[in-house]
Amino acid sequence: MTPLPDTVAASTAGLDAVTPPEPLLTPAKLELAVAGPALTDDHVHAAVTLACEQGIRAVIVRPSDVDQAARAMFGSTLLGSFVGFPHGSSTTAIKVYEARDAIRRGAREIHAVLNIGKLNSRQFQYVEMELIQLAQVCHEHSAHLRVIFGTTLLNEEGKLVASKIAKRSEVDSVLPALGPVPVDDEALLLKKCVPLVQLAFYRDSLDGVLAALEQGCTSISVPQPAAILEAWKQRNTPPASAS
Repeated sequence: MTPLPDTVAASTAGLDAVTPPEPLLTPAKLELAVAGPALTDDHVHAAVTLACEQGIRAVIVRPSDVDQAARAMFGSTLLGSFVGFPHGSSTTAIKVYEARDAIRRGAREIHAVLNIGKLNSRQFQYVEMELIQLAQVCHEHSAHLRVIFGTTLLNEEGKLVASKIAKRSEVDSVLPALGPVPVDDEALLLKKCVPLVQLAFYRDSLDGVLAALEQGCTSISVPQPAAILEAWKQRNTPPASAS
């Protein structure tokens, strides 16, 4: 039998080494917001440690917790902090300072809350200029800027305009809110923001996480990442064969 040429043999061998597809859910697609007003330092430390142990994409803490969280960080998990929390009503100068301060202290992701009152007042230029300045600050320091819209507090015009402004301002990603929002709001953002702006949704169940990833979200904010990952592991573990 005539042996195959080296090039053909190598090509044929490569057919057996097919790279398996990436699973729909990985820890790097989950993130945790540690934002409760009554959380103690111990709560924050435990949450940050668990997030890093799980290898999730990011853990987002309150501004006053950045120093503590930065000392506890390890692995590939990103540290983030909030700006203008909870309703985005701080002045632009304050938000810019908050972003610079958080980045200086170790944050590599800024979650800025849109100025909901200004947007509903049709002060669109104000909102856009604010996001442009925040994007410049973040990108100068290789940090990621996410904008939290608070869609449940926006009127219909505000949701549409906010999506356009996010794209023009070079925002990296958008989160509708830090909690559940109407399905119609998520559908609107999927239509208006993707692919120029990444989307993150909030979910509290494995099925919800998987559905959001299938829709095109790049990351999912969850209240209990360990529970989501354990449920995913169990779902993908084949049942033990009967002896």
